[in-house]
Amino acid sequence: MRILRQGALHWKGGTNMREFARRHEDLVTYLFREAEFPEGVILCTGTGLVPDSPFTLEAGDTVDIEIDGLGTLSNPVVRGKAERARALVGSVGGV
Repeated sequence: MRILRQGALHWKGGTNMREFARRHEDLVTYLFREAEFPEGVILCTGTGLVPDSPFTLEAGDTVDIEIDGLGTLSNPVVRGKAERARALVGSVGGV
């Protein structure tokens, strides 16, 4: 797995559930306190990695998580509702 910020490699290696800061059961309990999910839902919790300080994302940054044999998840960092809406429209091939 590789994590890139603005195309520059930030982290490379592997992780597993034993390295998460919180137990899986605690995450699920927290999420179900405020929301209902349909049976069979898959909850994605992240990578289990905590970046070294200081690590602050800024509007306009792009973070890519690459997993060999699986693909790449690319997340633009946006600030505010209008910018978030523009990013969502652009990500699905809209105007």
